[in-house]
Amino acid sequence: VNGPFSRIKRLEDSDGDGRYDTSTIFTEEMPFVNGVMPWGNGILATKAPDILYFEDTTGDGVADLRRVVLTGFAVTNPQLRVSSLRYGLDNWIYGAYSRASAGRGFPEHADTGHPLTFPGQSEADSVAISPGTNFRFRPDSFQVEPAGGMSQFGLSLDKEGNRFAVWNNDHIRHIVIDHRYTERNPWFSIPSQMASIAAHGGAPAIYPITEGGLELHESEIGHITSACGISVYTGHLFKNGYNDATFVCEPANNLVHVDLLSVDGASFSAGRDREGAEFLASTDSWFRPVNTTVGPDGALYVVDMYRKLIEPPAWIPHKDEEGFHTHAGTLQLEDFHEGQGLGRIYRVVPDEGASQDPVVPRLRSAGVEELVSHLFHPVMWWRLTAQRLLVSEGDRSAVPALEELLMESHSDVAKMHALWTLEGLESLDEHQILEALEDDHATVRKQAVILSESRLESDEIVQKLLAMTGDPDDHVQFQVALTLTGLPNSQTFEPLQPLAQKHIDDSWFRTAILLNASDNALAWFQALFMDEGV
Repeated sequence: VNGPFSRIKRLEDSDGDGRYDTSTIFTEEMPFVNGVMPWGNGILATKAPDILYFEDTTGDGVADLRRVVLTGFAVTNPQLRVSSLRYGLDNWIYGAYSRASAGRGFPEHADTGHPLTFPGQSEADSVAISPGTNFRFRPDSFQVEPAGGMSQFGLSLDKEGNRFAVWNNDHIRHIVIDHRYTERNPWFSIPSQMASIAAHGGAPAIYPITEGGLELHESEIGHITSACGISVYTGHLFKNGYNDATFVCEPANNLVHVDLLSVDGASFSAGRDREGAEFLASTDSWFRPVNTTVGPDGALYVVDMYRKLIEPPAWIPHKDEEGFHTHAGTLQLEDFHEGQGLGRIYRVVPDEGASQDPVVPRLRSAGVEELVSHLFHPVMWWRLTAQRLLVSEGDRSAVPALEELLMESHSDVAKMHALWTLEGLESLDEHQILEALEDDHATVRKQAVILSESRLESDEIVQKLLAMTGDPDDHVQFQVALTLTGLPNSQTFEPLQPLAQKHIDDSWFRTAILLNASDNALAWFQALFMDEGV
């Protein structure tokens, strides 16, 4: 019932040559650990039903502190368990929480989960978040809530905090509307908070180059069927459109697929970079990419399980005394363990970046001024890590430098991180938000709109938001419509009407507008249709 035991290893590049040369078992003997994220002085790890915290307090490279941070997640089919923790621009940690299903071969894993709780924190409320709803939480303040959308194994955030999810045959989804907005109008039900944004459709055709692969069943052939490990490129090495690329692993077909993002109304469209070929593919049928990320050097890192098989025995068509039968041959139980311990990590860079000196970050020992300077870095890893460390330390000596950055910088990414760092340090004031609402960069204005949501008691901020329904950027307009759901319908009815008319053909804009119609739906009907003679 407990399944195979997992290890978490600590890899180190001690000589700075860009290759790991030492490996320490940080902790082990735990069933089904499927994700880790740096946090505090240690790491968070997902292991249903728990999210655990591990720390090495003695400096020997081995975790000696272990505690449960959050618990209650469904112990279900291993493909569907809580995973993919990501630190967000807004200082929340986001996680993927797929649907609960015992599935074939897992009758003991029919658990549908329990209210999420922080053990030992009686003052923290339990929150009933059902499987099939992604979540976000703050470990230090004991907050957890639904975040909207749903993802299987993989979750990625772009530089603006837009979230992208994945399902095995639907390889890229944009979570367009957060849960906190949809719950503000209980009378309006929307079919999904996500958009499937691939221009080439769900389960699209792919182009593997595998030689001699073992095809277990015909449903896996010729299209995306095992999408996972999605990441939006947030580095600086990839050019020519790849700076807005998303990478998705497809282990069943031994490849990594890429799409290029473009704005499409309130959401995005994801299109192939070229026809008839994949970004990364192998002739080796044991190449099993399962995760991707962008490193501090701007390179794309690909985690390869490197296994003969990735399909659980329960999903092979049938079994008898001779073994597991597929249309390609008969398998024995030992076949499922071949390759165990042979996983590897690939670093992928363009030709012009191959000779770049290795990057060995030491941000844990960096001072406040150095951390603030990293908010300008062209690679998001540095910016977000610096922000996380500044916020987690709670050192308000950083505030003057952050305020100076807001006043003098022309960098949109630096301003976004400075705003959210000040917010995390409880040092962001109303004047700074009002200034950001008028910034030249649409990306900064959008973040300022979100930051204004906790300050809607300010008449000046509210009046500014109501005027921003005419902002020239579609994504800012859309965020304004969502943020205005926090105001009485009587205040938003007239300002939102021009926005509704402008985007009447965009279903997501229509949804955002109708979320503002919890008690005046008839007035909206009359305004939009009766005057047109419909």
